[in-house]
Amino acid sequence: MGHKIISNGYIGSEPILRPAGQSMKLEFSVLSKRPTRPRGSTEYVDVIEAVRFIAWGEEAERLSGKLRPGVEGEAIGSQE
Repeated sequence: MGHKIISNGYIGSEPILRPAGQSMKLEFSVLSKRPTRPRGSTEYVDVIEAVRFIAWGEEAERLSGKLRPGVEGEAIGSQE
C-alpha cells in the first residue's frame, strides 16, 4: 500500500513533458516554505521543501498547458 502525498505551494522549474512509450509523462515539482527553528537557536529561518510529482497520459498533456514556474497550486498523489 502506498502513501498519499499532498503538497501546497508553488510550481518549481518549468514542467517537463516527454513521451514515455505510447503515452506522455509530465514531471514537475511543488515548492513550499515553512518556518523552522534550528537547535540551540531562538530565531526561525525559512526552509524550502520540494515534492516531485509525475502525471501520465491525457492528464500530463492537460497539465502541461497550465503549469508554469511560480504558479500557486496544490498537488495530490500517491507514492507506491
